[in-house]
Amino acid sequence: PALCLELKDQDFSNRTTTELSQYLHQFQPYRNLTENADLSGDLFYLNNRTVSRIEKALSAKIMEHIPTDQTEALQYLNTFKTRYAHCQFCQQQALNQTQAIQTRIEEGWRNELLYLQQQHLRFSKCFYDIQQQLTSYLSSQYPDPDSLTPPEQSLLNTYKVKQNSLENIALEFNKIGALDISIIAANSLENTLQTYQNYLAEFSNQACQLYHGGALSKNALDCLESGCRIPVP
Repeated sequence: PALCLELKDQDFSNRTTTELSQYLHQFQPYRNLTENADLSGDLFYLNNRTVSRIEKALSAKIMEHIPTDQTEALQYLNTFKTRYAHCQFCQQQALNQTQAIQTRIEEGWRNELLYLQQQHLRFSKCFYDIQQQLTSYLSSQYPDPDSLTPPEQSLLNTYKVKQNSLENIALEFNKIGALDISIIAANSLENTLQTYQNYLAEFSNQACQLYHGGALSKNALDCLESGCRIPVP
């Protein structure tokens, strides 16, 4: 009660987070005693109002420093939820902010997945054209596979492994066209997006290996968004 009377007219906006946190720690025993009690009276209401003002002032100061990066913001919110566990208003504000950030992140994943789906046919045609060029190359370079020397046969087998890999990746990526992205659960969005991004990355990787192996032209890879990086010596 004495602390409550002492602080009732205080301006908490110019207090530090440490001071505000210490005030809440001092109020905590009283809050524990009255948490489940059916109390009334001026002092009880004054106590609750003072605690509420302290919590709102503390929360405002904490939120001033929330990072703009969403991943860092989530880490920041989780940290201060633990550090200021005795601040009930802070906990609720952190929860609200966390949910809002997670929603924005999930919407970003969903939009990226929608973009890939909208580009589905473009990527499929790209994959098809690359595979056709590879098939033409192998037919022209190895017209009579039965007459190959062991080193030539080994190289042809390597090309065929790459060829099969491209075909399988393209078939898996094509499944994106049938996805109903609007109903994908929020907790599955990131993994689903990563799966199809990995298909694109792996196709590009295999195609680049074939380009460096002389089986594909540089123009054939122009349709791949990632392109093909030439190693710098």
